[in-house]
Amino acid sequence: MAFDPTKRYKFLCCCGAGLGSSQMLASKLRMVCAKRSIQAKVDVASAGEGIGAAPRYDATFCNENFLKVLAKAKDKGAKIYGLKNVISADEIGAALDLFFSEG
Repeated sequence: MAFDPTKRYKFLCCCGAGLGSSQMLASKLRMVCAKRSIQAKVDVASAGEGIGAAPRYDATFCNENFLKVLAKAKDKGAKIYGLKNVISADEIGAALDLFFSEG
């Protein structure tokens, strides 16, 4: 999906309970989006909730440990991006670059 500066993207951040690392990831993702002038609504959820919710979002981000849990969402067309370090702005930026480079 090519970047569209007029669009407000919907991103989901997932972790085990939707309370810890997903909150940190969401905060850092909002910061990276702001620096890149990407309009984004960023929500958080547990990985279990993400299975059903992720297909309704433009992209879902999580710690790579949750990729297997979210595989069912990927099978439904969700774009899932696993991160080694959920508070790394560089890694989040690289995941966003990948998202925007994929068709």
